Amino acid sequence: MKINVILTYVLISACIITTGCVKKSTYELTLSELSQAKIEGQKTASELAQAKTEGQKTASELVEAKRTIQSLTDQLNEANRKLAIKPKLPVIASVRKANYGEGYVLTVDTTVKRNLKVVLTHNVKELQTKTQYNLTLNSQVSNEFGWQQGTTFNIGDTAELSHPDFETLKVSIP
Repeated sequence: MKINVILTYVLISACIITTGCVKKSTYELTLSELSQAKIEGQKTASELAQAKTEGQKTASELVEAKRTIQSLTDQLNEANRKLAIKPKLPVIASVRKANYGEGYVLTVDTTVKRNLKVVLTHNVKELQTKTQYNLTLNSQVSNEFGWQQGTTFNIGDTAELSHPDFETLKVSIP
């Protein structure tokens, strides 16, 4: 019986030690897995932060690319507008010496049977200035512009008659 008790004690001790070892081994394994998972989580968080930064950079580049595209589109539209072939301005322009007063007079007649709104730009060569006048050309009479209308054309000056639907007509004062 004494041997039975000793064997039982040894068997119980072996079970306790074995169970303890298993628990300790499982615990160590769990700590190791937890540590590995933590390292992988930190790596994933770092990759996510890097991807977020790259995403923000890409979004900025996209916004800049859209601005560039819009600017180029605007430039292309402007170039196409300038290149568009427009009909000639339906007027006949001539220059004569002023009968009274100084300088020259610009005479403009329309070749259409309606009044025509134009912009007259007077480029003064001597002063290197430009003055613009909004005019309505009367289709029934000759339209004259000179010192009586508030501007004096001199030799070397130019007059430009423009309308958005027609080519600009440039007249040089001889």
